[in-house]
Amino acid sequence: MWGLFVKKLAAVWAGSARQQVLEEVMSGQPVSVWDEERLAKLKQLWAEGMSVTRIGIALGVTRNAVVGKAQRIGLPRRKSPIPELKDPGVAGRRRSLQTVARQWVRTRCSWPLGDPQSGDFRFCGEPVSSGRPYCEHHCEQAYNTGALRTVSTRRPGSTR
Repeated sequence: MWGLFVKKLAAVWAGSARQQVLEEVMSGQPVSVWDEERLAKLKQLWAEGMSVTRIGIALGVTRNAVVGKAQRIGLPRRKSPIPELKDPGVAGRRRSLQTVARQWVRTRCSWPLGDPQSGDFRFCGEPVSSGRPYCEHHCEQAYNTGALRTVSTRRPGSTR
């Protein structure tokens, strides 16, 4: 069955190079996609500064295959396209948020006060209403029901 499949596939694939690859694959021997022609093209495109993704597309391989091969053959490393964090205060803000989170207690109001990005961010901290995460004052804000509203939220002409 495999023989017939190989013959049909070989007939579909035009060109001796593809037939050779197919025969190598079917032989059970390890096959590399990195022949001399592809390696030369990789080195050329890398030297031209083409992006790793575009090199992969041009060579018909994945981006990860390009990166791995470039590292293995010793091509010069490239600067990451992801910008570095320029504001060192961001890490400090994250630490302060972690500190605030550690100070949070389930029996105290967890209504956030202030900007989470600022250093003075905190939670209300008043005793909570029974069965709620907030104090009485913040429960009024969080659980505002339609019955308490004085302004209608329906649009003029709507049927609902």
